[in-house]
Amino acid sequence: MNNKIAAGARAIATALIGGALMMSLSGTTFAQYGAPPPGGPSPMQELARQAAIDKVEAVESEVEQNPSLLNDPQYLAAHPHLAKFVSEHPEATQLIQQNPRAFFAAFNAKHGLAAPQPPPY
Repeated sequence: MNNKIAAGARAIATALIGGALMMSLSGTTFAQYGAPPPGGPSPMQELARQAAIDKVEAVESEVEQNPSLLNDPQYLAAHPHLAKFVSEHPEATQLIQQNPRAFFAAFNAKHGLAAPQPPPY
């Protein structure tokens, strides 16, 4: 089961992070600020990367709290990259619905992302 979760996690990572990152790093960003400096991303690229990660974490949190969102046409319409993932990876969708916390924990571990912190009380 862990291999299925990890495989699904890789697929959702590619769909969500890749899509969000590509939307954030438009051609205008590169045209305005030039190529990245040797040895690392430009400050604008790093900001876009962080914005993409924040967006993915927000969707992850919403789906973890309510896995039925994966079947909600309005929610999927608002998140087209997630909709594409759901249609292309029904096995991962099923794993998320069965145990969203385990799925996203595997996703985060695989991609070196910190687990979401519980809200302070």
